Amino acid sequence: PPPPPPPACSFSISPASQSFLATGGNGAVSVATRNGCSWTAASGAPWVTIATGAQGSGNGSVTYAVAANTGAARSATVAIADQTFTVSEDAAPGPPPPPPPPCTFSVSPLSLTVSSGRSTTNISVSTTNGCAWTATSNAPWLSIDSGASGTGAGTVVVGINRNNGGARVGTLTIAAQTVTITQNAQAGGD
Repeated sequence: PPPPPPPACSFSISPASQSFLATGGNGAVSVATRNGCSWTAASGAPWVTIATGAQGSGNGSVTYAVAANTGAARSATVAIADQTFTVSEDAAPGPPPPPPPPCTFSVSPLSLTVSSGRSTTNISVSTTNGCAWTATSNAPWLSIDSGASGTGAGTVVVGINRNNGGARVGTLTIAAQTVTITQNAQAGGD
């Protein structure tokens, strides 16, 4: 009797899929089948190229290259020995976020005149959230009672000592701006 026909060729591949970062790279797929069974490999996308193993017979391997991605995430299939191999690639990183705008500060009032008696006054600081500032006194008779530092909008409470002499001028540095305070001379009869 005639010899029985050879069994039909069957194929398996390993792995069945591979993922890549947006930078791309190289990979390999193993093909398993019996001797004498021929197979081919063909890419379904221009960004996946077959390097070696476009055709073979029996057990073998296919190597391929994945190009760097400059756009959205993508995937492609490669037909290898009647099997489907899937390649996926991450999206290209987007542009870095813009730097935050530089901090700008508005201080009000920038100058004021007060009486000779002991008093306090409020100085307002306006700025965007996240912008830090400090307040310091440049005169021994002016004190920062609260608000020596802050982030975002805030208020500095300035303590002003009694004046027992002639008119005087002192400054504060608040959010890198100079605030000038003029105190009147001691009032008659004080």
